[in-house]
Amino acid sequence: MSVKNADGRDEDQTVVNYRPATPPTVTITKPSNNSNSSTKQISLSANTKNISQKQDVQVYLNNKKVSNFSFSSSQQRVTATLSLSTGKNTIKVRVKNSDGSDEDQTVVNYRPAKPPTVRIDAPSNNSTVSKSEVSFAATTQDVKQKSEIKLYLNGKTISSFAFNNPKVSAKIKNLKKGKNTIRIKVENAGGKDEATVVVNYEPPVPVKKPVVRITNPSKSGTVVNTASYTIKARVENVLSKNEITISHNKKSIKRFTLDTKKKEVSFVVSLTRGKNTINVLAKNKGGKASDETSITLKVNKEQKPVIKIESISQPVTNPIYPNIANVRVKATITGVDRSQQITLFVNGKPQDFTFDSKSKKFETNVVLEKGENELLLTATNRKGTTEERRTVEF
Repeated sequence: MSVKNADGRDEDQTVVNYRPATPPTVTITKPSNNSNSSTKQISLSANTKNISQKQDVQVYLNNKKVSNFSFSSSQQRVTATLSLSTGKNTIKVRVKNSDGSDEDQTVVNYRPAKPPTVRIDAPSNNSTVSKSEVSFAATTQDVKQKSEIKLYLNGKTISSFAFNNPKVSAKIKNLKKGKNTIRIKVENAGGKDEATVVVNYEPPVPVKKPVVRITNPSKSGTVVNTASYTIKARVENVLSKNEITISHNKKSIKRFTLDTKKKEVSFVVSLTRGKNTINVLAKNKGGKASDETSITLKVNKEQKPVIKIESISQPVTNPIYPNIANVRVKATITGVDRSQQITLFVNGKPQDFTFDSKSKKFETNVVLEKGENELLLTATNRKGTTEERRTVEF
């Protein structure tokens, strides 16, 4: 600036430096506004501008000043760890400098996490399995994510399991022989829980393959002349009749006996004329075995019965009844199979007797009267009737 008048002039000058105003700003980046937290401790992070020192920053939690926070002037960042109260929590960050001030706030709802629980549904405790793997299932409560679950087999972590809230499932493999401990642990901010089961792995004992040998008849091709025949076979490494199949001429035989102590199967077949094929098959988890034999039935041409009276004993007097006596009659009768094919008359009266169809032996006690007694023994089949007469005098 300069001035002048009639007497002279004068001037003066000054220098002014212009600096634009730089008011501060603050933005809370974490946690987000109106967010929910199940953990009591949370992290606070806020970005600032135009702040050079920590003294220009103030942090509040529920209107209470927080002193334990950090400020990086180079990164213009405020960080802190805050301990929430149950319910609504208001967080404020204020900044100031010579050009002004700013603040930001966020609200966090703190709902403490409920302690988790877990229950093992399968396998049952102290169960026994015959395979080296087992299906595992558990039910959880108040568990939100898979990372809150740990699964162990004999102390070793199992990472391969599925979590479909609230269910945990896994196929646990590589069980060791004997006792195996399966443990599941769950943990969240509210607490932790665990459950354990013990599974016994007993590998199956290898099953021996059956052994079958027909012992009666002793050789295949046996020829017989009676239709009824008993078959016997030695069968090893079987436990029940369900593991045995028997056939006669390819027709199944259900009626047979199994003596597990003697390891013997026996059954009766009714042979047909000609060749008969018998097959005994045994089958278990170890495999199967069978034996087969053939029996030929040759039926002799039927003839009339043959009666051979073997003996008639001497009459024995009854002391009470001296006019009668007893005699024992024995005979062999072939060509008949049933007692109904035989008759015995003494003095024209029918008499009782016994007849063994296998041995063909005939026997009876006969009561005689004084004098001559006429005995008539007859046997009948399809070819005719044979009779034998005897006179016994008393």
